[in-house]
Order: sequence, then C-alpha cells, then structure tokens
Amino acid sequence: MTGGMLEEVPCAVCGNDDADRLWEMDTFGYGASVLRRCRRCGLLYYSPRLSELALERVYSGTSEAYDYTQDLCELNYTARRARRCIKLIRKFSDVSTTIRLLDVGCGFSFFLLVAKQHGWEAVGVEPAKPVANFAREQFGLQIIASDFENAELEEASFDVVMFHHVLEHLRHPKWALCKANHLLRSGGLLVLSLPNAASLPARLAGREWICFGELHLHHFTPMTLSHLLKLCGFKPIHIETHHGRILWDSARVAANALSKLGLKSGASKMRGRRELSRRAMAIKCAFRFASLMVWMPLLPFVWLCYRLGFGPDLWICARKESSVDCVGRYPH
Repeated sequence: MTGGMLEEVPCAVCGNDDADRLWEMDTFGYGASVLRRCRRCGLLYYSPRLSELALERVYSGTSEAYDYTQDLCELNYTARRARRCIKLIRKFSDVSTTIRLLDVGCGFSFFLLVAKQHGWEAVGVEPAKPVANFAREQFGLQIIASDFENAELEEASFDVVMFHHVLEHLRHPKWALCKANHLLRSGGLLVLSLPNAASLPARLAGREWICFGELHLHHFTPMTLSHLLKLCGFKPIHIETHHGRILWDSARVAANALSKLGLKSGASKMRGRRELSRRAMAIKCAFRFASLMVWMPLLPFVWLCYRLGFGPDLWICARKESSVDCVGRYPH
C-alpha cells in the first residue's frame, strides 16, 4: 500500500471479507479506496481505506484534507441538531435528576454547551487537541483530548453516551460501541446520529453523495446499524430520519445524473475545497440553485420518503440491555 497510508480490512460488523466491489475513489493522493458491500450482512465499507497513520495526519491538522473551521461556520445547523438530540434524550432517558452525558468526538462541543445549559453534567472526548483546547478555554467544559480508545473513563459512570456523526469515521465501530456499553450504567441510553446509506439522496446520487466521502470509513443503514447494536449489547428503541441539506442533496443527485449521461458538472472537482475563485463559486452556486429548482416539485414526495425512513440524517436511540466486554485491547 502507499507508504502505509492505505489498509485492507474485512467487514467491521460480521468479520466477513467476501464483499461486492461498488466503486473506487481517490483518497487524498494516497491511492484508491474501494467501496464494498458485505455479502453476509450488507454493510458498506471502504477497503482499502485510510490507515491509522493517514487518519492521524488528517485529524491532527497536519493534513489539508479536513478543515475544522467549517464547523464554526455552521452554528445554526449545529444548534438545530442539538435541540433535536436534547428532545430525544428527554423522551427516552429514564433519569429524572441530573443526566451525566458523554459526547464521543465532541468537536467544538456546541452540544455539550447546550447540555450544560440544561443543567446536565457533560463530558466530551475529542482527539484533535486544538479543538479540545478551544472548547475548554472558550466554554469551560470538561473535554478529554484523546482518542476514544485511549480515554480513561470510569465503568458504568454515564447515563447517556452519544456519537454525533462520529461512528462512520471510526476504524473499529464495533469496539467503540462495546466500550460505550462498558461506560453506560445498566439501562443507560445510547444516541447515534449518522448518514443514512439507505436514504433517497444516497440511492439517487450514488458516488456523488457527499457522505460517501473517504473519511467515512463505514456507511450504515437502519438495518446494518441495528444488527451491530444488538451484537454490542444494545436494544434499538427508536429510529427516525430527517432531511440533511436539501440544496446539497439536490446538487449531488443532478451531478450523478449528468455523469451517467457522460457529462461532468465539475461538482466532484470542487468537492471538499474551501477556497474557490469567484467564478468557480458562482458556477457552484448556480448549479446548486438550478438543481434545487428541478428538485422543488418533488419535495412532497421527498418529505414522505424521509418520514418513512429514507431521509439522509439517521438517528437511533438504543438502551443498554446487557453488558459486553471491549474484547481486550483496541484492535490495531
């Protein structure tokens, strides 16, 4: 593999290595990652994919592949998700007093700030040290600057553990969920939000869907995620889907349609780029607007599909039903 930057892996859910090859995607110049579908359980995952060394470079800020400042530009979007999460926790948690909550991969910790304002005891784990330091200094929050596997946390000490668009980034999601089980008290609540690989935009946009990016190592559906949760000692108690960003989704669907016609929209080349010329930005905005105009007449149908479980933003609440081990040390 390219200087140890890519690695071959089996299915993270069932361990099977018999999978259908769907498509290739360039991985930040390190080589081609291949999206596969497990023939046994149906999980979508990349293999080869970014290795531990490559991911460390990306998330430590030594690579230009990921720009954390984008999170600071999306406060309204983040606030809406925070309110949704608070509502779900209040509805399904059986704790009537102060809730003790752990947010894995908390980023700039906007959700923890909201949770603290509700009187909850909130703790975050964030591997990017500059981001963790920002949250501690600006908000006075309790943030552990560490990878989740190395974070020292007391067993059965939390009422709620949440992964907000984090699980799909982890190299070993099954191990992470087992550790979450270890940290939750009996009957504790697990809250997950992540992209829905069975969503309408994912089906229509195909490889152009924004969430099929290289940093998302696994792509879950309600079925594959529910199966994984049961293996990790959890009982799914609530599943819902929501719209993500209609403008982005419509543009990706249009880009996929153009590519099938042998045409290129230029959307893929602009994907992930933060600095665009005025002309390129104008073209990008015009393409998104035109795509949305085509999409608009279909919105009632799209809304119905999202309500039926085909929305791009998947939320699952699960209760700890039984205790499981973390299967020894973290599997490197």
